[in-house]
Amino acid sequence: MATPDDMETPSPDGQFMLDVAFTGGGLTLRPGLGAQLSLRHVSGAETAFATLDAVRSLGIAWTGARTLRICAADAEPVEDASVVVETPGGPETFTVTYACPAQPSPEGFQN
Repeated sequence: MATPDDMETPSPDGQFMLDVAFTGGGLTLRPGLGAQLSLRHVSGAETAFATLDAVRSLGIAWTGARTLRICAADAEPVEDASVVVETPGGPETFTVTYACPAQPSPEGFQN
């Protein structure tokens, strides 16, 4: 399986980036790639917050200025988290949830 190019996904306000660095699948019983997720302010260093294993596909949605929803199909489960990123103006806290699909459901949708 070829490793895809790394990804950068800007926040809605353009102040932050979600960076995804893909790696080979590593030692896992399920096939797929590894993905290292980190957040950074455009002027600062990265804050790594998750390593996903056995990812077959990855979807990312900024659902708010400081909230992310990540769909890592077939990946080993990861807990939702709060991530603190240092900025020139002080720390900013992000909420990261893992659920599929990455895009939020339309208003009123029940499954």
